[in-house]
Amino acid sequence: MNRHLSISYLGLRRLIGVIAIVHPALLYFGGLFIFGLSLQPSMSHYYYTGMRDVFVGIDVCTGVFLLCYHGYSWQDRLLSLLAGVSAIIVALFPTLPLGEASDLQKTIAAVHAAAAIVFLICLAVFCLVLFVRSDAGQVISRQKRWRNRLYRLCGANIVLVLVVLGLYGCWPTMQDRLSQTPFIFYLECLAFLSFGLAWLVKGQALLADVNQQHASSR
Repeated sequence: MNRHLSISYLGLRRLIGVIAIVHPALLYFGGLFIFGLSLQPSMSHYYYTGMRDVFVGIDVCTGVFLLCYHGYSWQDRLLSLLAGVSAIIVALFPTLPLGEASDLQKTIAAVHAAAAIVFLICLAVFCLVLFVRSDAGQVISRQKRWRNRLYRLCGANIVLVLVVLGLYGCWPTMQDRLSQTPFIFYLECLAFLSFGLAWLVKGQALLADVNQQHASSR
């Protein structure tokens, strides 16, 4: 029974990782080949294109899977709850459309932005704090040390994205120059690729201990 539960947890982690990695690619290539779209300024702007259902569906799926992930402790459960709810809010509360926006759209976009920030912060904490932990007395294997390095690298990438987005939000000149370019899309790609890679590693798709028999090992 425990073995089946472990496999289930590994599968959930891998699924979250795969979804995160393919999310930007699906939006871009789907928009390009199905609707003839150029690259949008951000992933969120695909909400206003023919790829809306894909954008909303993937974000909601990501949120639901995160809500189903309980981890090892109350910290894991709380963080996955915050991340899951934030992902669903990002999907259901769209960003500002290109061009003129009403006051209601601006309010909805503010909710979207706040949820996106919370989501990214949660992903960074997963990588930098929770994923690198080890059980008391556990012997740290060479693979675990490599996994921790990769988690920290992924977490640092997400923090870098948060910092640049913060500068973008506080620097009007930067917004004027870059708002009509895919600048934010590229930042989001870095964050999602880092997020997805960390979860694939957590699901033992990469750098797994050779003799590891269950998923409870961190």
